[in-house]
Amino acid sequence: DGSVDACEWLSRALDRLASGDPLRRQIYAAIVNALLSRRQLPKASQYLREGLAFYPNDTNLLDAAGSVAFEEGDLERAESCFRKLITTLPDADDFLGPVDLAVRGWRVRHNLAVICFRQGRADEAEAHWRAALSEKPDAAHLWQGFSELLLAQARWDELGDALARLETMILMTGYDLPLRAVREQIAAALDLVIQVERMSDG
Repeated sequence: DGSVDACEWLSRALDRLASGDPLRRQIYAAIVNALLSRRQLPKASQYLREGLAFYPNDTNLLDAAGSVAFEEGDLERAESCFRKLITTLPDADDFLGPVDLAVRGWRVRHNLAVICFRQGRADEAEAHWRAALSEKPDAAHLWQGFSELLLAQARWDELGDALARLETMILMTGYDLPLRAVREQIAAALDLVIQVERMSDG
């Protein structure tokens, strides 16, 4: 039909822009997001490497690079990307396009907590989850992750408090669910996570 693929069009635009044009970083991010939406991880990784070579502190590119590495099972590379988000400041040109600053805050703390927890670094995982929860106490998935850690360590009193918070948040969403159903959903989610962790450990 004569239409040009969005990624191809963006790639052509990238080639035509001067090397110092601040729009280039936004185009790299747009190409990467388009490729990730199609699950084209190898090609997305190629553009991520190129983009980060020019813009090593770019918020969107670092977040995407960490997510791709995590999906590929390279936890060390994923942690390196995510950790850079909390140890460096965003470039001024970051703000020329859409940037979610939570990516450099509670969201990346959660990602780092998951990685540390999977690697058996429980103390670091707890520190990241606590930091994330102090910033975003109403994020249910943070409480779920933290609850998994407490469950693994048999810290029953703290687990009860965390699950109570999780129950309250679910009930406040407005869904007409009885408390028993909410608790069963939470228990099922935690049980599934435990089974996945056991399978990944062999």
